Amino acid sequence: MRGAQHECKRATNPTNMTIDDENFVSRSRLEFGTQRAGLIDVLPFNIVNNVFSYLDQRDYLTCMATCRRGYSKVPQYAKAVVWKTVQFTTRDMCQNNKNNHRVRCLGTHVKKAIFKAFKKEDELYNVMRKVFNEWGCIEIESIENVRGPDWSSFFAPLCMTQLRSLTLTDITWNDPAVLFTMLNHCPCIEDMVVKVKDASLLPLSVELSEVELLCNPLRQLHMLELSFFGFRDERASIAFLERVPALEELTMDYSLMATSSIAAIQR
Repeated sequence: MRGAQHECKRATNPTNMTIDDENFVSRSRLEFGTQRAGLIDVLPFNIVNNVFSYLDQRDYLTCMATCRRGYSKVPQYAKAVVWKTVQFTTRDMCQNNKNNHRVRCLGTHVKKAIFKAFKKEDELYNVMRKVFNEWGCIEIESIENVRGPDWSSFFAPLCMTQLRSLTLTDITWNDPAVLFTMLNHCPCIEDMVVKVKDASLLPLSVELSEVELLCNPLRQLHMLELSFFGFRDERASIAFLERVPALEELTMDYSLMATSSIAAIQR
């Protein structure tokens, strides 16, 4: 009986280790430091990467918040899958731990950005400037802006040369000229949708001088939808069509257009 108690005490006492046990602990400390090794330290990279690819962004951030090791190591797994599409709101203007964690997950792998429910131009611009210029998302191919102000005025300073798709829904827009100025900075654009908020109060008629602001042809643009935009005359419509040789689908507000402009587009 006394012998069994002695053996049990040895088994439960961490100081009573064999030489092999001590060697294992020494190797572990050399490989992983004094902290206890986790699954991301033990499992092969491709297995951990596959596991993280099934997480949504909220769970991904939760894993990062577990410990310092998670904060430093988690962002190397499956970023291109989990963080391919990212939504930004006014909360991204705040400096807090959650935003700091998310910033570590951003970079050139982000291909689609959604900006939602911004009310002020300066708020939207500050977040967009951070996304493109500070957070390294310089290869975004698709942008959606839902319920926001007219941000065409600060479009040019941002790096959007890789942009292929642009959707602006329920936004304010005051000057059709800036549309064509903005397109000068999107040489790779393939499809574009602009739906103006309260458009019935502000019809936007495009003149020839405004079309001529588009300096270079958009050779990849094949779909364009402009709600409550219309060409003033036939010359404006023809000048625009000459600048978009690959255009396959054009949706505009024909109620604003002269009969000659509609005929030119239909030809």
